[in-house]
Amino acid sequence: GNLGPRDAMAAGSSTQECASCFDTAPLSPLCASSAHGLCAECCWRCCESSLGEGLVPACPFKCGAVSKRRALTALDAAQLPPSQRETFASKLDEVYLGAERAQRGAVQCIGKGCEEWYVPPVPHSDRPQR
Repeated sequence: GNLGPRDAMAAGSSTQECASCFDTAPLSPLCASSAHGLCAECCWRCCESSLGEGLVPACPFKCGAVSKRRALTALDAAQLPPSQRETFASKLDEVYLGAERAQRGAVQCIGKGCEEWYVPPVPHSDRPQR
């Protein structure tokens, strides 16, 4: 049969209390901590909220960022209409790419209309980089 959003995310997992909404449902860890199991709805709500602000999703219990793989699992479990899913998948790609660039110290070219990124020889220097 068709799986609901909660069932789709945690198929085969035991039913426990969600650490966020306190409903009893199959849980899936959103972060690396197994103590922070959330139902599919809360996992997606957490991711959706961060994406709306242009941020990489983070565990609501302040233990760190959510991996892109887990965010995509939450997106799939949300069972959104295809066009909405595509929009959020694109936004996920965008925020994780931005985070990866920031971690490497990359900055966007200041040339008018330029979309390129580069890692300056001296990251975050106040001296000219060219």
